[in-house]
Parts: sequence; C-alpha cells; structure tokens
Amino acid sequence: MKTAQHVYFDVADGEHFRWQTQSGWFAKTERDLLARARVPTEGRVIEIGCGEGGNLFHLGARRGWVGVDFSQPKLCHALGALKDVGFARSDAASLPFSSNTFNSILIRDLLHHVPDRLATLSEAVRVL
Repeated sequence: MKTAQHVYFDVADGEHFRWQTQSGWFAKTERDLLARARVPTEGRVIEIGCGEGGNLFHLGARRGWVGVDFSQPKLCHALGALKDVGFARSDAASLPFSSNTFNSILIRDLLHHVPDRLATLSEAVRVL
C-alpha cells in the first residue's frame, strides 16, 4: 500500500518548479538561500533528493552533475528542464555510484522524508 508521501511523489510538480525558479521574490529567495549555503560547484556535484531540479537550476546546472530521486515523474521533469545534468532513479540509502565519485553533495529538504536518515547520510559520505 502506498503512503500519502509516495502518492505525492508519483507526479511531477511543474508549477512548483516554475515558482521555485522563475517567480520573482520566491525564486530570488531560493537562489539566495543556496548562495549562502556555499555549495562547492567545481567538479562533480550530486543532489540527493533533487525532485524537479530547482536546486540544481539555482546552482548553475553543469555537465557532469547528477540529480538523484526515487520519483520517476519528478526526474523526467528535471531532465526536460536541465539538459546538462544527468539523473538517476534511486533510493537515497542505496546510491548507484562508486565510492569517491563526487566532489560535492547537496541534500536539502530530504532527510525528513527518508525512513533511515543514517543510511542516507552514510551513502552520501561514501560517494563523496
């Protein structure tokens, strides 16, 4: 049986992406928040729990970067919006990458959604 959370993630929210990336004040707030986080953007970057791709958009969405999410519809939206970024469908606690693959990791608005936060963080450390 699907949880309410899984039902929510069964669809892409294009309106949320547009709001996050193009809607004046909110888009600026999102952009500024990520700028203040000072995510290193050189080399290979992965966002775990990328959803529709709004964070990657604000960071500059470069070739060689990867977004990961378990929602296929959200990944399909992100792929259409961010042509240079690669995407992978995966559980955050079991990433399909070798150890030491990425230079930087972004995890934002994800940990409260996963059943095992420690496993998710352990995977992030492993691929970093």
